[in-house]
Amino acid sequence: MPICYCLLHKYSQCITWTMSAKIELRNQKRKEVVEAIVIRQEPVHLVRRIYNIPERTVFDWLSLYRAGGWDALKEGKRSGRPRKLSADDMQWVYNAVTMYSPLNYKFDFCLWTLSILRTMVEQERGIKLSKSAISRLLGHLGLSAQRPVYKSYKQDPKKVQRYISETFPDAVAQAKAMSAKLFFVDEASLRSDAHRGTTWGKRGETPVVDDSGGRFGLNVISAASPRGDMRFSFI
Repeated sequence: MPICYCLLHKYSQCITWTMSAKIELRNQKRKEVVEAIVIRQEPVHLVRRIYNIPERTVFDWLSLYRAGGWDALKEGKRSGRPRKLSADDMQWVYNAVTMYSPLNYKFDFCLWTLSILRTMVEQERGIKLSKSAISRLLGHLGLSAQRPVYKSYKQDPKKVQRYISETFPDAVAQAKAMSAKLFFVDEASLRSDAHRGTTWGKRGETPVVDDSGGRFGLNVISAASPRGDMRFSFI
């Protein structure tokens, strides 16, 4: 009888140790995922692929961390204040910022600002947050404020590639044969305002704002050579 009890006790200890090890591994995985996004500022889609977990799970862990810190990620420990933003809410904000612009939500401005996001979250999700809370939320989602690139939607990538691979080399050869200098000429209109605003987007990926390319004000024609020489004239 004592022998059986001893074996049973050791078997029970083995099961307890195995379960504790598995729980610790799961806790460590949660922490690594959140650290990758919040601390190392890795993109959500990349972290999801590396750890082979659903995107919904990533946002659930981010929501837990936002509400209760690192301890909230441990199994059986859900201490801290109640979650004001659920995983669905955080995923919705992330998708809104990374896939759309404020114009899609009937705002007059095309760049994401803390004020616009604060208003949108309250209107669309019924959640009131301060501007500082919105800023922390975006940081927890791996997003950062960046200066966007304005790119004309009229540009044809295929024509650009054809010019680079075919037209430009022919022009360089012709200029050499004629002992001439090669310049790129363009005419533009200048306006008093400049693109100085910032918007929120994925870290490492500069946001792109569709722009008609139109300008108002002073007209100027300029020419630049491949080595950086420049000529210009106001019209």
